[in-house]
Amino acid sequence: MFEVHIACSDCPEEIEVLVEDLGELDGLGCECGYGFVTLAIGEIRVETARAQVISFSQRDDDLPLAA
Repeated sequence: MFEVHIACSDCPEEIEVLVEDLGELDGLGCECGYGFVTLAIGEIRVETARAQVISFSQRDDDLPLAA
């Protein structure tokens, strides 16, 4: 996935969009009718890690509870 910072080639409009493929930007135009110019592209990577469930022991009723 990519985060792309684009600006209109005519007016001061600037936006950031998230796209899976940079080809999705083809034909994207500003509301004023002009096209966008790419200012910056950042790749977003999501990595998954294994989760571990940790069981806590049962609460001891003899212990005082925090106020």
